Amino acid sequence: DEETCTLTISGSGSIKSYSYDNRPWEDYIKKIETLVIEEGIEKIGEYAFYDCTSLEQVSFPDTLTTLYDFAFYDCKALKTITIPKNITEYHAVPFNSLKTVFYEGTLADWCNINFKDEGSNCFTCAEELYIDNVLLEGDLIFPSNVTTIKARAFANCNSITSVYIGDNIVDIGQ
Repeated sequence: DEETCTLTISGSGSIKSYSYDNRPWEDYIKKIETLVIEEGIEKIGEYAFYDCTSLEQVSFPDTLTTLYDFAFYDCKALKTITIPKNITEYHAVPFNSLKTVFYEGTLADWCNINFKDEGSNCFTCAEELYIDNVLLEGDLIFPSNVTTIKARAFANCNSITSVYIGDNIVDIGQ
């Protein structure tokens, strides 16, 4: 919608990967302020919204499971996002300008996300992570329902000062 500077994506499956200059919404990429991705979309491909410099707000569907490389890279106005709890894969640096990330799942859910490489975790770019509306900082004590901590789940997290791992943890990624 040109009047409200809103792009709405509907359908099912994936928003495909693009190079940074051949997206269907390319003529509007610098004007989009709000992005609404509707239920049914499961994956957001590489460079899909790269350099969308006016983007301030993104609404992700609960059906979203995967964010690919540089999907929202250089979206300089985007400072806060909410990641749905069904996300299972987070690829190389999907975001790079965030201040705050809200994750709708639990700590156990977060620990099971496949962060594909060193730069994929949101701590690479965000200062604050809220899991289940609790700021992740200070002492991190894993509840009994956490049995696995996947690789890079807390990479670059400077707000955690100490970690307590109980007997319930049976697998820790590298």
